[in-house]
Amino acid sequence: MSRIVAIVTGASSGIGRATAKRLARDGYAVVVTARRTDLLDSLAEEVRNEGGECLAFPGDIRDPFHCARLVETSGAWGETEVLIANAGMGYTGPFDLMTDDEMRKLIDVNILGVMRPIREIIPRMKERSSGKIVIIGSVLSRASSPGTAVYCATKHAVVGFADALRHELSSSGIRVISILPGYTSTDFFNAMIQRGDRAVDEIKKYWFFHSPEHVADVIARRIERPVAEVVIGGLNTAVVLLATRLPGLYHRLLDVAEIVGRKIKDHHARKAEESEAQPSEPDSMPNSAS
Repeated sequence: MSRIVAIVTGASSGIGRATAKRLARDGYAVVVTARRTDLLDSLAEEVRNEGGECLAFPGDIRDPFHCARLVETSGAWGETEVLIANAGMGYTGPFDLMTDDEMRKLIDVNILGVMRPIREIIPRMKERSSGKIVIIGSVLSRASSPGTAVYCATKHAVVGFADALRHELSSSGIRVISILPGYTSTDFFNAMIQRGDRAVDEIKKYWFFHSPEHVADVIARRIERPVAEVVIGGLNTAVVLLATRLPGLYHRLLDVAEIVGRKIKDHHARKAEESEAQPSEPDSMPNSAS
């Protein structure tokens, strides 16, 4: 029996890594790609130690030749039934501080890095009249947030691409599924480009953050029972509904949140300055009494 293969891009960490492990447990032979060879090799070893099959294929998703070779290698290993287009990167900060190189990098990774492997896999899936293409977007594919203008643009783009491609492939037997997670507890935030007063040493993880394993479970369920689009989490669903159904109210709330956030940040900054300005306590004098 031929292997049933799933390709996962951006698999070195976070959602991609968790999804590769979950699909391997579900019986798929997984081909994983990302730039970090060491992390891919450790992932492949983890999958094999759990009894699964995993092939590490390191490379840069921005390279069209790599994307073509990725799909060729997967096809030589088995029948590629699933492609998880997960590679992506982030940016936070004022748009006017963003360089041309940074804009090109986000567009190349977040948009073209999604499209290139999909373009390569479609003819192979058409031959079999079967396949699932899973595009990992974001809650910001349907909403927006200050300080993320180009990131939002890229995430809106891939969901628009998914919507159009879904119709284009509707009679081919290929299903196109959009997954829109919100904040997820991964290294994504610490690896993103940061500019201006939004730059921080570390992004705090809050109660409403998903785990990558939870997102991977949702992806696996939707591969088995495909739907057009899934927003993960009740809070994110509410955000998307508000942004799309009541955009005026949504943007007013964003403005209020931005003002409140600045006031809180200014308050903490003043407290820190006052603390630094206070004279330190003198060292206590040693007791000279005998």
